[in-house]
Amino acid sequence: MKAAKTDGLTQFKQDLRAETPARLYVFYGEESYLRQHYLAELKKQLVTPGFESFNYELFEGRGLAAERLQEAVEGLPAFAPRKLIVVRDLDLYRLEETFRSLMERLLKDLPDTVCLVFVYDALPLKTDARTRIHALLKAAGHFVEFAPQAPHDLIPWITRHFRAYGKQIDRALCEYLIFRCGELMAGLKSEIDKIAAFAPSDTVRKADIDEVSVPVLDAVVYQMTDALAARQWTRAMEILLTLGQMREEPIAILAALGRQIRGLYAARLALTRGLGAGEVMRVMGYRSDYPARRLLQSARGRSLAWCRRAVTLCAQVDLECKSGAGRDRARSLEWVVAALAEEEAGAYPGHMQ
Repeated sequence: MKAAKTDGLTQFKQDLRAETPARLYVFYGEESYLRQHYLAELKKQLVTPGFESFNYELFEGRGLAAERLQEAVEGLPAFAPRKLIVVRDLDLYRLEETFRSLMERLLKDLPDTVCLVFVYDALPLKTDARTRIHALLKAAGHFVEFAPQAPHDLIPWITRHFRAYGKQIDRALCEYLIFRCGELMAGLKSEIDKIAAFAPSDTVRKADIDEVSVPVLDAVVYQMTDALAARQWTRAMEILLTLGQMREEPIAILAALGRQIRGLYAARLALTRGLGAGEVMRVMGYRSDYPARRLLQSARGRSLAWCRRAVTLCAQVDLECKSGAGRDRARSLEWVVAALAEEEAGAYPGHMQ
């Protein structure tokens, strides 16, 4: 039987536990908290305190000279078997020819005395499997993706961090916090710190979260969608005004609104067919049933026909705004929210001016 392929993160964790890091890693992905955490763990394992100036080097990709990197890679560590070299935001797939040639030579014969880590932080990683450098990177080490964690992993992590402050939080509120503030751990950690400092009792309440946490765009747009589903036009417009005060771009709000309306449609279809949250999760790609359950509750307030027209309306206005036909995107957004508040989901005029 063929052995299952180990993903980069799992392999990296195994290397770290065995204290045998590979010669090369490429760190990338949205989850910056984990990326920084494991980079720190790698440094702790490889670099003896007091010897950082000899055995640890950090380079920024912008303006990096090829010769400087070569010198660092080929230089021997001091009083240690290995040294750690971190290169941040170097676009390995768009190097100028001289740099690329040197990089290919280095990767082909990377010494065992070095652990070279390319970190994609502000710069997104865009690989090209057709290139020679991609093949050399894979041969020399591992691509390690730090993706957003699933809710079942985040919940115990959130619980532990609140416990460190002497606070208790139940599972339902953990789910609500993830829904409201997003899945990225750096953002969640910041909100946990604020909530724990604010909460007056040992047990965190929903009111504590609502009082001091900053919601992500999708959470606020969900509130607006919920108001529309409940025929609360004034409430929906108040939320839209709040989004404007948050300086969110109209095109981003419209995109988020379109996603939520599609979710509402999926929930309404599920109800019509006697299905539940699992079906909404499958259709929308949710990793938790929390948003699916909320959408099912909202969908009971609108007909299937309204949901279908709402999806079409959002798609049409979104296309017009992206094509540049709409002269005032903010006005277009206000119009679509007003149209969705109508019992028949409005009628698209086709000439937003």
